[in-house]
Amino acid sequence: SMTLSSSNFHSFVLLTWSHLATQLILFSLIHLVNSNKIFGAVKKNLCSENFTNSRCYFMWMLQYFLSGSVTNKDQANVREECTTIINLINSLYSDNEPLPIPDTSGPQCVYELAPAGLWILLTKKAQIASIAFPSL
Repeated sequence: SMTLSSSNFHSFVLLTWSHLATQLILFSLIHLVNSNKIFGAVKKNLCSENFTNSRCYFMWMLQYFLSGSVTNKDQANVREECTTIINLINSLYSDNEPLPIPDTSGPQCVYELAPAGLWILLTKKAQIASIAFPSL
């Protein structure tokens, strides 16, 4: 059987999440999918697995999607979107230990910092829509 090296695995995971994010943005823009239903299904299906090896890529994908998604949503949709994604973050990062500080000398830090970037993006979206956002 063929096995992937660590760097090949990370490249494969990154390409998979990038492709998924691009497709999600496209289908959302032409109104073929409801992103909140997709995120809910992801939470239901992926959070039951050990997802710690690639969860940073998934957070990067969410940040990529949210930064490219349509911004003229009504307040109820923004609230639902923020709540769904916060629940995903809480499920995927339920570790009792703090996350290690990323090594900022390499490109991998972009993905390792994605959860923090996503949290900031969600905070700003909620602020613009005048929605109370939960504190840490």
